[in-house]
Amino acid sequence: SRPFYLYDFPDYMRTLDASSAFRADFDAALNDVVIYTRHTDKMWPSQSYEWSLDRCNGLSSYILYSANDANVRGYNTLQWWNDVVSAAFNQ
Repeated sequence: SRPFYLYDFPDYMRTLDASSAFRADFDAALNDVVIYTRHTDKMWPSQSYEWSLDRCNGLSSYILYSANDANVRGYNTLQWWNDVVSAAFNQ
C-alpha cells in the first residue's frame, strides 16, 4: 500500500554529512569501487511523475523509513540488520 523508493547511493551518502572532507573521502572510495557508470537522463520519462537523474551514478539504495519496513523481504533477519541498521532505530 506504500511505495518503496530507491535512492542514488552516493547522493544519499552526501546528504548525511555536508563536510567537504567526508565528501572527498567518500568520492575517492566510491571511485575505487565503481569504475563505470551510465544511466538515462530521466526515470519514467513518459509518465507525469518522471524523475530527473542529474545526481545519479546508477548505484541505488533502498532506505528504510521505520523498523517496521525491515519486515519487508526479511531484512530484519539479515546479519547487517543486527550489525548496522538496527542501531539507527534504537533496537
